[in-house]
Amino acid sequence: MSVVCPSKGRCIRPLPRRGFTLVELLVVIGIIALLISILLPSLGRAREQAKVTQCLSNLRELTKAWILYADEHKGVVAPAMTGAGQWVDNGDTETAMTEGALWPYIKHLGVYHCPSDTFDRVRSYSMNDFWNGTWGSYKHVKKIQQVKNTTEVFVFLEELDFRGYNQGSFVIDPYPSWRWVDYPAIWHRRGTTFSFADGHAEFWTWSDQRTWEITTNYVDTPNNEDIRRLQKALGFGSPP
Repeated sequence: MSVVCPSKGRCIRPLPRRGFTLVELLVVIGIIALLISILLPSLGRAREQAKVTQCLSNLRELTKAWILYADEHKGVVAPAMTGAGQWVDNGDTETAMTEGALWPYIKHLGVYHCPSDTFDRVRSYSMNDFWNGTWGSYKHVKKIQQVKNTTEVFVFLEELDFRGYNQGSFVIDPYPSWRWVDYPAIWHRRGTTFSFADGHAEFWTWSDQRTWEITTNYVDTPNNEDIRRLQKALGFGSPP
């Protein structure tokens, strides 16, 4: 080891260089691993919350387009289901979105798709068949003005149809039935996003384990308070 001797003063011997020992390196790695294990769940929750926020934004945009359509059609809302002149056209293609009744008011395909939707489908959302729909056992209205409690009646929600792509409208049997005809998609922490006729959107967490374990349509779940909550938001036949 060389000794540094300045022109004046004492000579300085540099301190020996010392690297990490194996034990110290393992301790550092262990601390890093512990920090990662603590942070990863929080990061995962943050990412999922961001997706929920984006999904709620999509539903608000769809509902805004739905309201604008009604404003330009003397209060009549775009029909539920799919087909020519309805809110979306038949099929699960981009063309089905661009030829739907709401497209002139929105013109952005990403709004029709939930960022947490893992299925290879273009559209993640369906409309409450109560709004100008065709389901036989339902009461239907054609104008927003026909409904007083617009803050409580949903318009759009995430739907998972196990039979294929969503047909455009969502139905469940009204009160007092316990039957799910269609099924709300549960892509966000055992919950589903909704939008309502006044334009706001909400995230609902389901409380009954049977709700998030359903894997088919037309399922009865007696004494399931989740279906009662949804029946209250249908727009008719509300539970007492």
